[in-house]
Amino acid sequence: MDTSKFTDNSPGILVPTDEGVLAFVPYPLPPTIDLTDTLVDQLSASMESVGELRGAAFLIQNADYLTRPLISREALASSRIEGTIASAEQLALFTADEAFERDQPTVREVSNYAQALKYGIDRLSDLPVSLRLIRELHEQLLRGVRGGDTSVGEFRTGQNWIGRSARTPIGEARFVPCPQSHLNRCLNQFEEFVGNGDHSRVLIDLALIHYQFETIHPFEDGNGRVGRLITTLLMAEWGLMPQPFLHLSSYFEEYRNDYIDLLLEVSLSGRWEEWISFYLTAVQSQATDALKRVKKLLDLREQLRALVQTARSSALLVQLVDQLFIVPGLTIPIAADILGVTYRAAANNVEKLIELGILIETTAMSFRARAFISRPILDVVQDESVE
Repeated sequence: MDTSKFTDNSPGILVPTDEGVLAFVPYPLPPTIDLTDTLVDQLSASMESVGELRGAAFLIQNADYLTRPLISREALASSRIEGTIASAEQLALFTADEAFERDQPTVREVSNYAQALKYGIDRLSDLPVSLRLIRELHEQLLRGVRGGDTSVGEFRTGQNWIGRSARTPIGEARFVPCPQSHLNRCLNQFEEFVGNGDHSRVLIDLALIHYQFETIHPFEDGNGRVGRLITTLLMAEWGLMPQPFLHLSSYFEEYRNDYIDLLLEVSLSGRWEEWISFYLTAVQSQATDALKRVKKLLDLREQLRALVQTARSSALLVQLVDQLFIVPGLTIPIAADILGVTYRAAANNVEKLIELGILIETTAMSFRARAFISRPILDVVQDESVE
């Protein structure tokens, strides 16, 4: 870590580690921030975009068929930031049946992110976002995947660092988070700020919280993904978004270098305005994008339901279409289980959906059974832009 780049405006101090290098210990939140006219305008515009999406979310009941595609999109993007690559098609098939994984461990990593997010949303009814919940999220995230041999669900007990690759030595690290001797104090201060109940500038506070968590870097592995999970959960806990419609990872992935550099620049020289501006832009961009995707998913669901009803088919096809919005991949045995019918009856219904262009057969992941995906639904999930 190039300590010569740290200035007097840095929101923290440098302290020695046992490894003989200096590490960064951030000051407690909140910092003193001068809200310029530009930031105030950005904050207003971002809140307006969030409000439009929030209004749509309140009008939708039993929105699992909308939240699940958006969560899948978030899981794919957040994992790509960390170098874990899987396709929406692979994730859909693995979600339908974990036997599809075979030699695709990266798909399980992405699936774990989606599962951790759903777990966290459900857990909020009993437990606020806190150090305990953060540890539980980490356990969900690293269950059965690489990194699972580290202290899963536990904060680190040693020094970590951020390098250009996993093999970068600490002496060449881009950033060295606080030493173990400072970790508990930093985490307790972080938890105190998160739970203080006074978040009138909610989006700015979310930007501060994201920076602080990534800077503390409390786990041996999985910090980036857990940090992005926390954002979505706090939006839900604080009433900003009643359904998990708004996620930021796609924007962070698109501007990955800026994302990483701006976080570092806060530590180096206290450039809060630039980081908050970037964060607010991400919120506004992704709120607008999510609203378009929600509308497109609603329209697509009505189109596909009308298509199967026009075909004078049984109500089973409508049931199968609805299920595809939750998990857009299946096999004939899975379809039989969903519909409560025989294998032959399920095969007939699947064939009808193929004829209507709602399903196609795929070989994206090898498995003993024939596999099918809904391309129209996956296109909404993975399209870079939606109009």
